[in-house]
Amino acid sequence: MRRIFAFAFFSLLATCIFRVQAMLDVLRKDLPAGYEILYLPSGKYLQLLTFGYQGVFADFVYLWSIQYTTNLEDPDRFKNIEQMYKIINELDPQYVDPYQIGAMEMIYELRNPEMAFRLLDRGIRNLPNNWSIAMDAGFYAYMQEKDYDRAVKYFDIALSCPDAPTLIHRLRADMFRRKGDLVTARNFWGEIYKTAVDERTKRISYNHYFDLVQDVDIAQLRHAIDAYTTATGHRPARLSRLIEEGFLQQLPRNLEGEDYLYDPRTGKIDPPTPFKLNRQEAR
Repeated sequence: MRRIFAFAFFSLLATCIFRVQAMLDVLRKDLPAGYEILYLPSGKYLQLLTFGYQGVFADFVYLWSIQYTTNLEDPDRFKNIEQMYKIINELDPQYVDPYQIGAMEMIYELRNPEMAFRLLDRGIRNLPNNWSIAMDAGFYAYMQEKDYDRAVKYFDIALSCPDAPTLIHRLRADMFRRKGDLVTARNFWGEIYKTAVDERTKRISYNHYFDLVQDVDIAQLRHAIDAYTTATGHRPARLSRLIEEGFLQQLPRNLEGEDYLYDPRTGKIDPPTPFKLNRQEAR
């Protein structure tokens, strides 16, 4: 009986919309682009008119919005996109797709990351156990804004959700490397490696951990050599002099237990084993 009532209601609603649309079409030339959206009330108001079928109506508005924004003949088709998705979110706050598709449009079509973050933040509030929305936000903060601190914040939210994939741990750890905090990045990758339960994660995390250990060690040795040179006026003849003169407590070794290579003529430090990953920005 409820389905029959719902069908009759939406048939009547569609008829009314068609008749109103026909009348508005007469005046179309005098109305601004995107005028249809301007006549939509808020989603909270529409909830009162859907008689408990706000999810169905959210689907209707969402599909209509996709049709509207894909009309390539209308240069202003994205003008009211934020209001459109706000209405859909208010009709059905648990509807996941509009948060993610809307953010994608705002990022790649409008080039407006802040608008996308507002939409995704609303999704995070309405769906606190959905890790994918927060992960999307972290990915956009990282890829589009190069805002690694913001990305970490969103990845932390995603990781607080049930069933969050281990991939997010790896993304989070890499944000510290990208912002230049190699020690923290090394520690996080080391933790991922030590707690990995599958071989693929173990292999990937070991490669990152291995390289970051060498990165941090080489940076530490370079700093000690520079300090020694400033203090004595010449480079150390061998790395052990750094310990003898109190510039280091001990000489670091890489994860394979090998000593770093030092050329006293140039002061250059090289790793005893080649880096596992092909990246240069931290070296």
